[in-house]
Amino acid sequence: MSDDQKSREIEMLLAAYRPDGSDAADPDMREALARVEEDDELRALFEDSQAFDSAVAEALATIPVPSDLRDEIAATAPSSASGRKQFSLIRRLLPIAAVILVTLGTTLFFTTATPDSAWSAAPISLLESVHGGETSPDLRDAAPADTLAWLQDRFDASMALPVSLATLPSLACTYEAGPNGKIALVCFDGGDGTVVHLLIQEDAATTGPVALPQSCCRSKVKTEGNWETLAWSSAGRRYVLAANSESEACCKRLRQLAGIRV
Repeated sequence: MSDDQKSREIEMLLAAYRPDGSDAADPDMREALARVEEDDELRALFEDSQAFDSAVAEALATIPVPSDLRDEIAATAPSSASGRKQFSLIRRLLPIAAVILVTLGTTLFFTTATPDSAWSAAPISLLESVHGGETSPDLRDAAPADTLAWLQDRFDASMALPVSLATLPSLACTYEAGPNGKIALVCFDGGDGTVVHLLIQEDAATTGPVALPQSCCRSKVKTEGNWETLAWSSAGRRYVLAANSESEACCKRLRQLAGIRV
Protein backbone atom coordinates (compact mmCIF):
# COMPACT_ATOMS: atom_id res chain seq x y z
CA MET A 1 0.00 0.00 0.00
CA SER A 2 1.42 3.41 -0.97
CA ASP A 3 1.82 6.27 1.51
CA ASP A 4 -1.01 8.18 -0.15
CA GLN A 5 -3.35 5.20 0.10
CA LYS A 6 -2.38 4.72 3.75
CA SER A 7 -3.04 8.38 4.51
CA ARG A 8 -6.47 8.22 2.86
CA GLU A 9 -7.29 5.08 4.83
CA ILE A 10 -6.31 6.79 8.10
CA GLU A 11 -8.41 9.84 7.23
CA MET A 12 -11.42 7.60 6.52
CA LEU A 13 -10.95 5.80 9.84
CA LEU A 14 -10.73 9.06 11.76
CA ALA A 15 -13.83 10.40 10.02
CA ALA A 16 -15.73 7.36 11.34
CA TYR A 17 -14.42 7.74 14.92
CA ARG A 18 -17.31 8.32 17.33
CA PRO A 19 -16.92 11.33 19.67
CA ASP A 20 -17.80 9.24 22.75
CA GLY A 21 -14.53 7.29 22.39
CA SER A 22 -16.22 3.92 21.94
CA ASP A 23 -13.94 3.12 18.98
CA ALA A 24 -10.69 3.76 20.87
CA ALA A 25 -10.03 0.06 21.54
CA ASP A 26 -10.05 -0.87 17.86
CA PRO A 27 -6.46 -1.75 16.77
CA ASP A 28 -6.75 0.07 13.43
CA MET A 29 -8.23 3.10 15.16
CA ARG A 30 -5.42 3.14 17.73
CA GLU A 31 -2.91 3.34 14.88
CA ALA A 32 -4.86 6.20 13.29
CA LEU A 33 -5.07 8.07 16.61
CA ALA A 34 -1.32 7.68 17.06
CA ARG A 35 -0.81 9.38 13.68
CA VAL A 36 -2.96 12.29 14.90
CA GLU A 37 -0.42 12.97 17.64
CA GLU A 38 2.39 13.13 15.09
CA ASP A 39 0.75 15.18 12.32
CA ASP A 40 -0.54 18.70 13.05
CA GLU A 41 -2.55 18.91 9.83
CA LEU A 42 -4.20 15.54 10.46
CA ARG A 43 -4.92 16.59 14.03
CA ALA A 44 -6.68 19.73 12.82
CA LEU A 45 -8.85 17.69 10.44
CA PHE A 46 -9.67 15.23 13.21
CA GLU A 47 -10.60 17.99 15.69
CA ASP A 48 -12.89 19.66 13.16
CA SER A 49 -14.54 16.33 12.34
CA GLN A 50 -15.08 15.51 16.02
CA ALA A 51 -16.51 18.96 16.75
CA PHE A 52 -18.96 18.64 13.88
CA ASP A 53 -19.99 15.08 14.82
CA SER A 54 -20.56 16.13 18.44
CA ALA A 55 -22.67 19.11 17.41
CA VAL A 56 -24.81 16.98 15.11
CA ALA A 57 -25.26 14.27 17.76
CA GLU A 58 -26.32 16.83 20.36
CA ALA A 59 -28.77 18.45 17.95
CA LEU A 60 -30.31 15.14 16.89
CA ALA A 61 -30.72 14.10 20.53
CA THR A 62 -33.19 16.96 20.98
CA ILE A 63 -35.57 15.65 18.27
CA PRO A 64 -38.58 13.85 19.81
CA VAL A 65 -39.21 10.37 18.42
CA PRO A 66 -42.70 8.78 18.75
CA SER A 67 -42.59 5.97 21.32
CA ASP A 68 -44.36 3.55 18.95
CA LEU A 69 -42.21 4.33 15.90
CA ARG A 70 -40.03 1.21 16.19
CA ASP A 71 -43.07 -1.08 16.39
CA GLU A 72 -44.68 0.64 13.42
CA ILE A 73 -41.51 0.25 11.31
CA ALA A 74 -41.41 -3.45 12.19
CA ALA A 75 -45.09 -3.82 11.39
CA THR A 76 -44.68 -2.28 7.94
CA ALA A 77 -41.73 -4.38 6.82
CA PRO A 78 -41.90 -5.32 3.09
CA SER A 79 -42.78 -8.91 3.83
CA SER A 80 -45.99 -8.04 5.60
CA ALA A 81 -46.89 -4.44 4.92
CA SER A 82 -49.44 -3.07 2.56
CA GLY A 83 -48.77 -0.02 0.41
CA ARG A 84 -51.23 2.00 2.47
CA LYS A 85 -49.44 1.21 5.75
CA GLN A 86 -46.08 2.11 4.25
CA PHE A 87 -47.46 5.41 2.97
CA SER A 88 -48.83 6.14 6.45
CA LEU A 89 -45.43 5.46 7.96
CA ILE A 90 -43.70 7.73 5.44
CA ARG A 91 -46.10 10.53 6.31
CA ARG A 92 -45.18 10.13 9.98
CA LEU A 93 -41.46 10.13 9.21
CA LEU A 94 -41.47 13.21 6.98
CA PRO A 95 -41.71 15.77 9.83
CA ILE A 96 -38.83 14.06 11.64
CA ALA A 97 -36.75 14.05 8.45
CA ALA A 98 -37.48 17.74 7.96
CA VAL A 99 -36.34 18.55 11.49
CA ILE A 100 -33.16 16.53 10.93
CA LEU A 101 -32.38 18.43 7.71
CA VAL A 102 -32.98 21.81 9.35
CA THR A 103 -30.86 20.81 12.33
CA LEU A 104 -28.01 19.64 10.13
CA GLY A 105 -28.20 22.81 8.05
CA THR A 106 -28.13 24.99 11.16
CA THR A 107 -25.23 23.02 12.59
CA LEU A 108 -23.27 23.33 9.36
CA PHE A 109 -23.86 27.07 9.24
CA PHE A 110 -22.80 27.78 12.79
CA THR A 111 -19.77 25.50 12.62
CA THR A 112 -18.45 26.91 9.34
CA ALA A 113 -19.73 30.48 9.02
CA THR A 114 -18.92 31.85 12.47
CA PRO A 115 -15.22 31.23 13.18
CA ASP A 116 -13.59 32.68 16.31
CA SER A 117 -11.79 35.28 14.20
CA ALA A 118 -15.11 36.79 13.07
CA TRP A 119 -15.60 38.67 16.35
CA SER A 120 -11.99 39.71 16.91
CA ALA A 121 -11.99 42.91 14.82
CA ALA A 122 -12.69 45.13 17.85
CA PRO A 123 -9.98 43.60 20.08
CA ILE A 124 -7.43 43.67 17.24
CA SER A 125 -8.32 47.34 16.68
CA LEU A 126 -7.46 48.06 20.33
CA LEU A 127 -4.17 46.19 19.95
CA GLU A 128 -3.31 48.21 16.84
CA SER A 129 -4.12 51.43 18.71
CA VAL A 130 -1.84 50.61 21.64
CA HIS A 131 0.92 49.27 19.41
CA GLY A 132 0.80 52.44 17.30
CA GLY A 133 1.00 54.71 20.36
CA GLU A 134 -2.51 56.13 19.86
CA THR A 135 -3.75 54.72 23.18
CA SER A 136 -1.81 54.93 26.45
CA PRO A 137 -1.73 51.87 28.74
CA ASP A 138 -3.58 52.04 32.06
CA LEU A 139 -0.99 49.90 33.81
CA ARG A 140 2.70 49.37 33.05
CA ASP A 141 5.36 46.86 34.15
CA ALA A 142 3.16 44.90 36.54
CA ALA A 143 3.83 41.70 38.44
CA PRO A 144 1.52 38.72 37.70
CA ALA A 145 -0.56 39.29 40.86
CA ASP A 146 -1.03 42.98 40.05
CA THR A 147 -2.03 42.18 36.47
CA LEU A 148 -4.68 39.74 37.67
CA ALA A 149 -6.00 42.22 40.24
CA TRP A 150 -6.26 44.87 37.50
CA LEU A 151 -8.27 42.47 35.31
CA GLN A 152 -10.55 41.45 38.18
CA ASP A 153 -11.29 45.11 38.97
CA ARG A 154 -12.46 45.64 35.38
CA PHE A 155 -14.35 42.37 34.89
CA ASP A 156 -15.13 40.46 38.10
CA ALA A 157 -13.52 38.28 40.75
CA SER A 158 -13.93 35.17 38.59
CA MET A 159 -11.39 36.49 36.09
CA ALA A 160 -8.38 34.20 35.74
CA LEU A 161 -5.63 33.67 33.19
CA PRO A 162 -4.57 30.53 31.32
CA VAL A 163 -1.90 28.69 33.30
CA SER A 164 0.82 29.34 30.71
CA LEU A 165 0.31 33.12 31.03
CA ALA A 166 -0.51 33.44 34.74
CA THR A 167 3.13 33.67 35.89
CA LEU A 168 4.35 36.11 33.22
CA PRO A 169 4.90 39.80 34.10
CA SER A 170 3.00 42.30 31.99
CA LEU A 171 4.49 45.25 30.15
CA ALA A 172 1.24 47.13 29.54
CA CYS A 173 -2.48 46.74 30.26
CA THR A 174 -5.31 48.65 28.57
CA TYR A 175 -9.10 48.51 28.95
CA GLU A 176 -12.08 49.96 27.12
CA ALA A 177 -15.86 49.59 27.40
CA GLY A 178 -18.09 50.49 24.48
CA PRO A 179 -20.53 49.12 21.91
CA ASN A 180 -18.48 45.92 21.68
CA GLY A 181 -18.63 45.36 25.44
CA LYS A 182 -15.68 45.19 27.79
CA ILE A 183 -12.32 44.60 26.12
CA ALA A 184 -8.98 44.29 27.89
CA LEU A 185 -5.49 44.00 26.46
CA VAL A 186 -2.53 42.60 28.40
CA CYS A 187 0.92 42.70 26.82
CA PHE A 188 3.07 40.00 28.42
CA ASP A 189 6.83 39.85 28.65
CA GLY A 190 7.48 36.48 27.04
CA GLY A 191 11.17 36.50 27.90
CA ASP A 192 14.21 36.84 25.65
CA GLY A 193 12.87 40.10 24.23
CA THR A 194 9.55 38.61 23.10
CA VAL A 195 6.10 40.13 23.67
CA VAL A 196 2.82 38.22 23.49
CA HIS A 197 -0.56 39.95 23.77
CA LEU A 198 -3.78 38.63 25.27
CA LEU A 199 -7.07 40.28 24.27
CA ILE A 200 -10.16 39.53 26.37
CA GLN A 201 -13.71 40.40 25.35
CA GLU A 202 -16.81 39.86 27.45
CA ASP A 203 -19.14 37.19 26.05
CA ALA A 204 -21.84 35.86 28.37
CA ALA A 205 -22.82 33.14 25.89
CA THR A 206 -19.71 31.01 26.46
CA THR A 207 -18.99 28.69 29.36
CA GLY A 208 -16.21 26.40 30.48
CA PRO A 209 -12.83 26.67 32.22
CA VAL A 210 -10.39 29.50 31.64
CA ALA A 211 -7.88 27.67 29.49
CA LEU A 212 -6.34 27.59 26.08
CA PRO A 213 -8.10 25.18 23.72
CA GLN A 214 -7.02 21.57 24.15
CA SER A 215 -4.86 19.99 21.47
CA CYS A 216 -3.83 23.28 19.89
CA CYS A 217 -2.23 22.83 16.51
CA ARG A 218 -0.48 25.11 14.06
CA SER A 219 -3.49 25.24 11.71
CA LYS A 220 -5.55 27.02 14.39
CA VAL A 221 -3.11 29.94 14.36
CA LYS A 222 -4.32 32.60 11.91
CA THR A 223 -2.82 35.77 10.48
CA GLU A 224 -4.87 38.96 10.88
CA GLY A 225 -3.14 41.99 9.42
CA ASN A 226 0.23 42.31 11.17
CA TRP A 227 -0.67 39.76 13.84
CA GLU A 228 -0.43 36.03 14.27
CA THR A 229 -3.44 35.05 16.39
CA LEU A 230 -5.02 32.16 18.22
CA ALA A 231 -8.68 32.72 19.18
CA TRP A 232 -10.97 30.77 21.49
CA SER A 233 -13.96 31.21 23.83
CA SER A 234 -14.48 30.02 27.40
CA ALA A 235 -15.72 31.04 30.84
CA GLY A 236 -18.05 33.76 29.54
CA ARG A 237 -15.30 35.54 27.61
CA ARG A 238 -13.61 35.50 24.22
CA TYR A 239 -9.84 35.53 23.90
CA VAL A 240 -7.23 36.29 21.26
CA LEU A 241 -3.58 35.47 21.87
CA ALA A 242 -1.53 37.57 19.46
CA ALA A 243 2.07 38.19 18.41
CA ASN A 244 3.61 40.51 15.84
CA SER A 245 3.79 38.44 12.65
CA GLU A 246 6.98 40.25 11.61
CA SER A 247 8.84 38.80 14.62
CA GLU A 248 9.54 35.09 14.27
CA ALA A 249 10.72 34.98 17.90
CA CYS A 250 7.42 36.40 19.16
CA CYS A 251 5.38 34.05 16.96
CA LYS A 252 7.43 31.09 18.17
CA ARG A 253 6.80 32.17 21.79
CA LEU A 254 3.05 32.39 21.10
CA ARG A 255 3.04 28.82 19.81
CA GLN A 256 5.06 27.65 22.80
CA LEU A 257 2.62 29.24 25.26
CA ALA A 258 -0.26 27.62 23.37
CA GLY A 259 1.36 24.20 23.65
CA ILE A 260 2.02 23.87 19.93
CA ARG A 261 5.12 21.95 18.94
CA VAL A 262 7.67 24.32 17.35
